[in-house]
Amino acid sequence: MSILALGDLHTGSLFAPWPESASLPDGGGWRPGRAQGWLNKCWDNMVAEAREHRPDIVVVNGDVIDGDRKTNVGVVTPRADYQASAAVELLQPLREICQRMYFIRGTAWHTGHYDQDVTDVAKSLDATPHPITQEHTWPDLYLEHDGQVFHFAHHIGGTTNPMYESTALLKELLIMRLELLRAYGNKAPNLRGIVRSHRHRGAYVQTEDGCWALTLPPWQLKTDYAYKVAPSTLPQIGYAWIDSQVTMRRFQLPRLHVETA
Repeated sequence: MSILALGDLHTGSLFAPWPESASLPDGGGWRPGRAQGWLNKCWDNMVAEAREHRPDIVVVNGDVIDGDRKTNVGVVTPRADYQASAAVELLQPLREICQRMYFIRGTAWHTGHYDQDVTDVAKSLDATPHPITQEHTWPDLYLEHDGQVFHFAHHIGGTTNPMYESTALLKELLIMRLELLRAYGNKAPNLRGIVRSHRHRGAYVQTEDGCWALTLPPWQLKTDYAYKVAPSTLPQIGYAWIDSQVTMRRFQLPRLHVETA
């Protein structure tokens, strides 16, 4: 089994992929700038790799759209429904080649409570609904294969210091394994890996017994907010494959402009 994991698409943001064919409320379209054009090429490269390797499952790990909040001004359109339609266009090629697709709930500030603004995206792409609630977005996901369980959830604590990126990640893994053991004893799921997003940084840690934890790089470049809280860090764009091993893909950033004094 192979899993393609994506997180933090933020469709609608000026700093995230946007399909040129997507329509806008006035009936017109949008011409991506240089940054969005580069992101679109990265997205196309990811889709091409997915078509070659054909994942069994695609997990979209939260923050599919950028949202329509009043303070969110760096967007192609503030209409969440049009952002959602563009997200469907981006994800449709992946849905055509995978057996199952899951949507994990993201940050309510972006996607509405319980990912209400993303529900139509998930339904349009025939995403697997939660078996108990029949809701098409999941709060988290335990995915079992061959006796091993992987856990997907969007949120995790962040840090503005790259030297400490693995700290919260390892802590999350160890706490979760301990919690499952405390609650279920020898009947606990055999948790071997966890996947998180939210912090917009890709990181990977592995324990001596082969358990692992992963945060996904996002599909959004640095926004004004990111420049405020972490001006010294560089953005990351990418995704991950999970099969017999974990492989993180991060795109090489365009060359920086350095102004001559």
